[in-house]
Amino acid sequence: MVDQTTFRKKRSIALFILAGLLLVFFLGIFLLPSLVSTDWGENKIKQIVNGRLPGQVDFDNLSLSWFNIIQCQGITYDNRAEGILVKVADVTISKGLLALAINHKEIGEMNISEPLVSFYLDEKSGHGQAGTEPSSEKQEPKITGTAPPQPAENNNGIILPPIEGKLTITGGTVTAVYPDLKEKPVVKDLKFQLNFGGVENPMDYLVDFQSGDGTGQVKGKGAVTLPAGDIAKLDEIQSQAVLDIENWEITDLLSILATAANVPTGSGLLNGHMSISGSTATALQITGNLNAQQVKLQGGPLKSDTPFLDSVVVEVDGEKTGSIVTIKKLVLTSPMAAGTASGTFDDRGHKKEIVSQAVIDLAQLSAQFPSTLNLKKGIRISEGKIDLNAKVTATDKTTLFDTSAGLDKLQGVAGKKKLVWDKPVKLEARGEQSPAGLKLENFIVQSAFLNGKGQGDINHMKVELAADIGLALQEVGKFIQLEGWKSDGKMELNLQVDTKTESLRAVVGEVSIIDFVLQHKDRVIAPRDSLKTNLLTDLRLGREMRPKEMLDTTLDFQSWAGSGAVTMKNFNPPSDQIGAQVKDLDFKGTFDLDHLTALLQTLDVLPTDSRLAGKTDLNTRLSMKDNMVELGGTSMAIRDFLFQNSKQKFSEKEIVLTTSGSVDLKGKTATLKPFELKTTMGHMAFPELAVTNWDQLKNGVKTNGSIDLDLGPLTALLGDVIKLPPATTVAGPAAIKLNIDLTDGQQQFVQLDGAIGPVEVSSKNKPPFSEDSIRLAMNLKGDLFDQNFTFSNVELSTLPLSIGASGKVAPDREERMLTVEGYMALDLKALSSYLKSFADLDLEMSGAVKRPFAIKAKSTNGQWVEMPKHTELSASFYADTIRASGAHIELLEVGIGLADSLVEIDIQGKLNRGKMALKPTIDFKVDPPVISIPENTMVLTGVELTDSMSGDHLAKVHPLFHGSVISQGTVDLDMQHFSWPLDKAARKDATFTSSLIFHDVKLQAGGLINELLAIMKANEREITLSDQPMECVGKNDRVLCSPLEIQTKDYSLMLTGSVGFDQSLDYKVQVPVTRKMVGGDVYKYLEGTFITVPISGTVSHPSLSHDFVQDAIKDLIIQAGKKEITEQAGKLLQKLFQ
Repeated sequence: MVDQTTFRKKRSIALFILAGLLLVFFLGIFLLPSLVSTDWGENKIKQIVNGRLPGQVDFDNLSLSWFNIIQCQGITYDNRAEGILVKVADVTISKGLLALAINHKEIGEMNISEPLVSFYLDEKSGHGQAGTEPSSEKQEPKITGTAPPQPAENNNGIILPPIEGKLTITGGTVTAVYPDLKEKPVVKDLKFQLNFGGVENPMDYLVDFQSGDGTGQVKGKGAVTLPAGDIAKLDEIQSQAVLDIENWEITDLLSILATAANVPTGSGLLNGHMSISGSTATALQITGNLNAQQVKLQGGPLKSDTPFLDSVVVEVDGEKTGSIVTIKKLVLTSPMAAGTASGTFDDRGHKKEIVSQAVIDLAQLSAQFPSTLNLKKGIRISEGKIDLNAKVTATDKTTLFDTSAGLDKLQGVAGKKKLVWDKPVKLEARGEQSPAGLKLENFIVQSAFLNGKGQGDINHMKVELAADIGLALQEVGKFIQLEGWKSDGKMELNLQVDTKTESLRAVVGEVSIIDFVLQHKDRVIAPRDSLKTNLLTDLRLGREMRPKEMLDTTLDFQSWAGSGAVTMKNFNPPSDQIGAQVKDLDFKGTFDLDHLTALLQTLDVLPTDSRLAGKTDLNTRLSMKDNMVELGGTSMAIRDFLFQNSKQKFSEKEIVLTTSGSVDLKGKTATLKPFELKTTMGHMAFPELAVTNWDQLKNGVKTNGSIDLDLGPLTALLGDVIKLPPATTVAGPAAIKLNIDLTDGQQQFVQLDGAIGPVEVSSKNKPPFSEDSIRLAMNLKGDLFDQNFTFSNVELSTLPLSIGASGKVAPDREERMLTVEGYMALDLKALSSYLKSFADLDLEMSGAVKRPFAIKAKSTNGQWVEMPKHTELSASFYADTIRASGAHIELLEVGIGLADSLVEIDIQGKLNRGKMALKPTIDFKVDPPVISIPENTMVLTGVELTDSMSGDHLAKVHPLFHGSVISQGTVDLDMQHFSWPLDKAARKDATFTSSLIFHDVKLQAGGLINELLAIMKANEREITLSDQPMECVGKNDRVLCSPLEIQTKDYSLMLTGSVGFDQSLDYKVQVPVTRKMVGGDVYKYLEGTFITVPISGTVSHPSLSHDFVQDAIKDLIIQAGKKEITEQAGKLLQKLFQ
């Protein structure tokens, strides 16, 4: 009893739980639409959809309900990466979820409101470039093995769902968005309606929209009737459709097409009517016409032409019954051309019969397209029509063709001059292609300059052509602009095919041009010579008697540029399954590079100011299979090579290149083993050179090897690049080892290790200097071309100079940052001996110190430009002694720092037992950069003056020191102001103010002072400068110095004036009149007077005018004579009155 009670309680609890679960389940089902319509549900739907589609789907609001309409608003599909953006204002379905679940066959009405489709035209297509070929990775795979079985004919049944409903689209718009983001409507007010009433009832539709400018309209309507039954066959579907186009302006359509291909833009009105009725099971009728009026075209391939066509009409009338297509009428009518075509063909390729004819009016064509046809200016074609006719009849395996083209007469005028082609041009070809091969019943070409004939079949055929190249260009040149091209020569072509065996045909071909010459304007590309090419080969025929393989082929040629011969064991042309195959091809040829220069220049391969010369022998042996080329051995030898342009000249007695290896044409890879280059200046040897992708060489090269050079021939070869003093030679070997691996874009590697020496540099009339060993090394690792790499073990080691460094180049946001740390060691004594021998400098230095340096530099817009503005530098320099030009510098310490576009230099040392101290700066923030010295800097203190300093330095400031010899004295230099632009063009803006303070300076007169003392007839030659400052101001391209007084034993002279930055002199000197100059009697009247003498010329060649001095003395003597007469007359009057 207790157990039954317990059981009843448990069962009641279980029923209660089950009822609760069912309640929760139904409640969840009931609330599911509301849950999906929440933000969380909408986001989940977007996430699921976007994970399965290209582009992004978004919507503003989604409303789902069991009983009310289903609605989605603000729908967007954004796939602008592929050039499309779709927006829909509103989508509604008239039924709720419950109604759809109960009766899914009746979906009700679906309304799509205001859809907007925008096509984005990118920059590439905006330039009208045609699309590129697909990459090899995307090409269809090879077909191997047995082909899959073909599906049974007419097995094209489809199962249609038995649904009913109505689809309506209103307010639709299509726009084109150009690269400048300008949006233009192409279609507006789009209306579309589709009614489907199940498989038993017809499905009717209608469409209606306007052009973007509202002037044109397209209307269409139709119905589709499905056959009875659940499975419908496509060819049994009955269609009725009508499409009308009214006054549609084609401007936008042409613009859109022009962005995808190289076609013209323009304008015009399009009208048309098309109708389709029936089914392919019985007869599907297609009729209609298109009429384009007032068509204006421009751009694309038309150059400067802007053709205008009144009307272009296309009419079509045809039908399709089963697999048979019948063209009853296809007609083209336009001012320039008219044509018709008719016939039938089986779309399964079993049978074909087509007849077509066309007439091209060259007068109309040339009037509309003179630039495109490259007509001469002022030429007008008045008469000329090309007649084209073709008839093709084909069965399962045989195709008959009969084609012809003819031009009876071509006439035009150039001003008042008539131009005529009065000999007809005719071309005919008639024959058949069958399993027995090609049969050419008749082949004829006739004209004034080209004639030929041919006849035969695959067993025996002969084709002959003869052309007068000069006459051809002469006739064509009557109408066409040849852009300066001229040519002449008589060409003959002969081709003959004969049977050797059942499957083998012998082919003999010969092309010759006698007295061939080719000239472009005044440049002779091919001088008058004969060209000849001979071909011998055996053709192996396949089952369908078509050429399958070439055997034992020989081809030789002779021309003005060279000659050569090719032999080849086998050649198999490419097919759908495999690529071309070549076996044992050998080529041997000799070429004259000088003769090829004009051709390479015309083809823009070689600049017009460049020239090549030399004799080249080329030999190669190769085979190819499955796009793999095996190089059995390739060599190229160039004798007496020369490359010359307006700036440089390279010559080499012999260059020999040898290699072998393999080339993968499909994978774009190559492996060369070995790769060697030999010249008189050295030998380059790489045991293996691998190219992993020649389209991306920066990430596709791997090799290691050595380069051995002879510096003598190398410097001679690079004589126009490496400027050496006259009669200077360099001798010695150089050995460089290279290890390069660029295949890993992130971890590229370059290692260089070089040893040069012993090296000797000799110059005429100078002792040679030598270096036992020069070492050069460097390691690079990283992404070299993206400038994200490190460099280490950078070493340059010579006797006077050693540098070691390491660092990196790394990304810094959008720029690149260079960081370098290292050391520089200078042996100044060794360096000075080099400079004495090599540069003829009277310089002595001593000191050997190793100093560190550091550099940080940043790129600008990815380029290493204006480096001082974006660089930080710290370095220093020390010298024990430096002797040059009378200056003896000791304990010189120079510190250099660069930061924030400012170079700061600290120079401290002893100069001629005095003190030298200055801290110049170079400011790169201004343009041009300016060197300046802090104001009121005592640059020199107590510096002893020397003879060399007088002539080399002080003479450039003051003419007094030119030619004079300093015997004693010191000088101080106080720089109150100094600003000097680095750019010579801005040198006029240079300014400075300084004071030279002389202490106990004595000179032995010379040069200019000697001349002045000679004028004074003074015997003293020792000159004294008292302790006086000389103020010098530099501005306006000149240095103006304050008056400087020089003293001899009995006299003093005063010099004042300026020196130009160009070393020109503008000085005056006050010369006292001495007794010896004028005599004792006159001197008493001229004592204390001065003659102001101008000094001109240059610092190195000062000039005094002696005539000026003589004239001045004469004037003074006359004045003195007047004084004496006056004095004597006064004495006489005094006596008379006594």
